[in-house]
Amino acid sequence: MTEQDLPEGFAALEHFVSDWSLGTALERDAQRGAKSADQRQQFYDAFTPRLGEALARLDQTPLNQHDEAETKLMRMALSYAHVAQAIEVQGPDEDRHARSRKRLLITSAPADH
Repeated sequence: MTEQDLPEGFAALEHFVSDWSLGTALERDAQRGAKSADQRQQFYDAFTPRLGEALARLDQTPLNQHDEAETKLMRMALSYAHVAQAIEVQGPDEDRHARSRKRLLITSAPADH
């Protein structure tokens, strides 16, 4: 890869960018439901040990001043919140709960603006 998608130090997460760096809560929720339990778990396992470091990095710059790489990392952190809900709270019941989420769509969230 000639161009780095994420801030320096986060290269191990680069292959998750296209799937998990999504611009809106609706997209993040849809991706959570579209991915298999194994795919969600892989993202969760990779991002969990880096979450503190990612948030510390993002806190160094005001949100409205994030560069493109920081914006992608922020969007991945927001996706992580969706995935963590699926893994830590819903667990094996995630698929059952996903059916109900399809009827209650997130149309806007503060992080979308």
